[in-house]
Amino acid sequence: MRCLSKRILAVATSAAFVCCMLAGCTVSGPTTSESPAPAQQENQAELITIDIPTRVVNIAMHANEYPIDDLRESGEGHFVDLTDEGSIGEDYHVLLTVTEQDRQWWIEYTEQLLTDARAEMERYATSIGEEGYEFSYDDTFTQLSYAYNQAADADAMVGFIYQTEYLCIMHQLLSGAGNTSWEVSIAIINSDTSNIVAQTESGSETIGNGITIDGEDWERSYQQ
Repeated sequence: MRCLSKRILAVATSAAFVCCMLAGCTVSGPTTSESPAPAQQENQAELITIDIPTRVVNIAMHANEYPIDDLRESGEGHFVDLTDEGSIGEDYHVLLTVTEQDRQWWIEYTEQLLTDARAEMERYATSIGEEGYEFSYDDTFTQLSYAYNQAADADAMVGFIYQTEYLCIMHQLLSGAGNTSWEVSIAIINSDTSNIVAQTESGSETIGNGITIDGEDWERSYQQ
C-alpha cells in the first residue's frame, strides 16, 4: 500500500500491465521493529494490534512485496509499533499496533487504493482497445470478481489479483481489530460473454491455490 501517486497500473508497449499499488520498489526482505511514534505513546491504553498472519503475508509475497516494508513506507506515521515474528515460509507474521484513529485511517486508505484499482482496470481495457473489464468486490470485501478476456496479459492479471486480494484481506483484518480470521472468494469472468472462467470453491482458496486458469477454461466460457 504505497503512496497513491505510485499506485497506478503501468501499461507497457506489449500491452502488459501491472498494478503498481505494490510495484516499483525494491525490497531486500522483511525487517524488524519500527520505533513508536512519540506523539502516539500517550494513548497506550487505546492501542490496537492487527495481526497479519502467515498466509496473508504469503499472498502479498506473491506480488513481490513484504507487508512490513509496505506498511512502513505507506503508513506516514500512522502506527505506534510495527514488528514481525517467526520465520519466512513457516510461522512468520506481522504485527501492526495502532490507535483507533489510525486504524480508521488505514481502513479509509485501503478503500481508496481499491477504488483506484477499479478505475485503473477500466483504463487498462481502454488502452488495449477492449471493453467490459472490471474489478469489483462486495460490501464485506470477501467476494471478489475480475472481468477480462484473453487479450489481457495473463501474468500481469494474476499479479493484479494477488495485490487486490491482499488489500481486501487487509481491510477485513483492520475492520476486525484484532481478529485474524478472513475470507476471500474469487471469480474470474469472461468479459466477452459474462460467463465464469474459473472460481474458488470456498473462501479459504486463493488464486494459484484452489483456482487455476488455462485455455480449456477460457474455451468453456465461450460455449456456456
